[in-house]
Parts: sequence; C-alpha cells; structure tokens
Amino acid sequence: MTRHAPRPVVVAPADATSTASTDSRATGAPRPVSVPAYLDALAARSLGAGTVNNHAKVLRAAERDLGSALAAVTEDAWAQWLQHLRTQHAATSAGVRARIVRAYLRWAELPVPEALHATARTRQVPAAWREALAAWRAYQLAAGYPETTLTTRRHHLEQLATEGGHLDPWAVTRADLLAWLAGHPAWFPETRYGHRMTLRVFYRWAAEEGHITTDPAARLPTVRRPAPQARPLPVAHLHAAQADADERLGLMLALAAGYGLRRGEIAAVHARDVIDGTDGAPVLLVQGKGRKVRRLPITSALAHLIRDHGGYLFPGADDGHLSARWVGRLLSRALPEGWTAHTARHLFATTAYHLDRDLFTVQDLLGHASANTTRAYVQLDEHAKRGTVLGVADALHLTPAPRARTPRRVAHPGLSHTATVR
Repeated sequence: MTRHAPRPVVVAPADATSTASTDSRATGAPRPVSVPAYLDALAARSLGAGTVNNHAKVLRAAERDLGSALAAVTEDAWAQWLQHLRTQHAATSAGVRARIVRAYLRWAELPVPEALHATARTRQVPAAWREALAAWRAYQLAAGYPETTLTTRRHHLEQLATEGGHLDPWAVTRADLLAWLAGHPAWFPETRYGHRMTLRVFYRWAAEEGHITTDPAARLPTVRRPAPQARPLPVAHLHAAQADADERLGLMLALAAGYGLRRGEIAAVHARDVIDGTDGAPVLLVQGKGRKVRRLPITSALAHLIRDHGGYLFPGADDGHLSARWVGRLLSRALPEGWTAHTARHLFATTAYHLDRDLFTVQDLLGHASANTTRAYVQLDEHAKRGTVLGVADALHLTPAPRARTPRRVAHPGLSHTATVR
C-alpha cells in the first residue's frame, strides 16, 4: 500500500498518547487516515520505537477484533470491543488500549465514541477509599514523605480499589490481598515488592489509627528481589544524543550523565542554587529525595549558564519548572530505546568510581543514604577485574604449567585387543 506523507502531529506533554494536528483542510489536500499513516506521523515526531510499536500492536489488534478499518467502526461495535477488553485484560491495560485508539481517532479527525470517552475519565475509586487515602496522605505529609512517594503509593492503592472490587478499605482481608497480588504474575520483582510495601505501610497505619483491628497485610509473603545490576548508558549513545540535541536538551543530558542528577533534580535547578564553595569554586545545591540538599561541585561555565537564566533553568507549569516526569520523557526520547535518564545517572556513577575508586565519594555525589545503593549503580570494568585475578594468580605462583599427556590403554568394544591412546 502506498503511504502518504504524514501530517504534522503535536504530542501534548500531559499525555504521551494524545496528539493534535495542524488543520490540513485549508490546503484542500486529502488527509491520510490509515493506521500506517498514523504510525508514520508518530515516528516523524521522534517518539521512541517502543511507543510506536505499542501503538501499532494495539491498533492492528483492534482492526482484527473489529473486522474492519477503524474509521468505519460503529458506536455499538466500539462498546462491544471495550467490553471484550475488560474481560480479557486488567482495567489498567484496557484503559491504555482505549487511550491509544482515542489518540488515533483524534489524529484522523474522526468522532470519538462515547464508550471511548468514558475510559478517559479518572479511575472510579469508591468514596470510602478516597476518604481513607486523603487521611493517609495527610499523615504522610506530616511525616515529611516526598510527593513522589505519596503519588506512587496512591496509585498502588487505587489499583487495588478498582481491580479488587472492594468498596471498603477496612473490609479487605489477607485472602483478598493475596488473591490480588497473585493475579499479577507478570509483575517484575521490583514492582511486586513496591506494591507489597505500600500495602504493609498503609494497613499498619490503619491499625494504629484504629480503623481496623487486624492488619491484613502483616503476614504477606516476602518478595525476593534479585541483586540490582548497574546499567550505565553507553557513551556512544550519549554523544549521539548530544549531537542532535538543542540547548535545553543538551543541558539535561549534561546534568544527568555529567553530574549524576535525578530527573526531578534536573527539573528543579534554579539560579539561586549556585553558590561559592569553601574553596571559592562554584557549587550547586541539589534538592534531592526527602528534601535533602547536597553540595555538588560544578564547572564555572555551568555556573555562569545557570545564573544567567535568573530563575529555573527549565521553566514550566509544575511550581514554576518542568515536571520530573516530563524531563524523564524528553531524555528517553533523545536516547535509543531502553535507555533513560536513570541509566545516564549510572554512567556518571560508573565513570566517577573508575576515576579514583572511592565509593564513598560517589555515594555523596549521588546523594545516596547507603553505599550499598551506590554499589548497584557502579559497573566494574571487566578488564580491571581480569587484571586483578591474573595478578593474584601470578603473586601466588598458581599459573598452571602444561602437563605431558600419559598414554593410556583402552579396550575397543567387539575386539579382543586393546589400543594405546596418546
């Protein structure tokens, strides 16, 4: 099939699956509305290959399920398709598929059925859960937990509330929690561990507040997590991204890979955070996790650049600066599929460690509370490890000497004699 040139598409920052297009009707040119044309448009916007592939899988599966081009599907057929999704997939997965279809229909300037609009509304959390989560949020804020932790925990419990079908959070039993956790066999160990920890903390708080008499999460099974492995961004990928980046994106890459900042720390860099250190050289006060501030030495050139902005380095709508999520998305799009802002932080940790072999210095620069965490960010050099092993063997005179082979006699099946084997 011949593919037409894609129309310009703008991806809205608030939703990776929402797109808007310029109005091509003014030109009178025919608008290609096929799925391949839409995928071409996504690729033209430099979206990651994984995002484009995910859209392709969902849209082609929808065409197979519905038996026709998506532009010709009726309202009733869409409603039946959505009902089918809800019976075959978890609520979250069904919602993602519906959002992808909505994005395509909007791009094609086709009407979006009411059935698809319904899935766009906020997750229908029962009133009792909303009240409980509001009270727990107030408690966590009083304890000084960061907003990122509060958001993650809220998402975990909203997922339980909507998927588990439990209207009252205080009526949930241990069996309910076990069934819900067991119903997600595809979760990675880290994901399962995070959900379990949220349940433990939430219901421990509920017991202390008197909402429940028995803690249903107290005896949930332990989740075994494999030891984390460092995954530094390859330097070649970093250089390629820098070559194609504009000034803003280049600064983000430099702060992630060259200074080890987290995506939220990058978003919040401000001119007032640049001060003179005890040695007279510039220092950046980094606002880290848990509102912890660490002093990070920076170059004079970077200090001047940040100060010249006179405010947030990356202004935006999130308290005056870009959100951490959007910074992470921009960096992920600039890098090859599978590489993120966090892997750039691993690159910083690995490079810093190999410069002076001081894990505690790297720990301080990264803002980690424990050196054990830092160790998971550092990838040891295979050549250096090989040199150490060979050096030890040489020091202990353990290098094996070649040994002469001793002839041996073996019997051949079916023969009455033996042969000598050398």
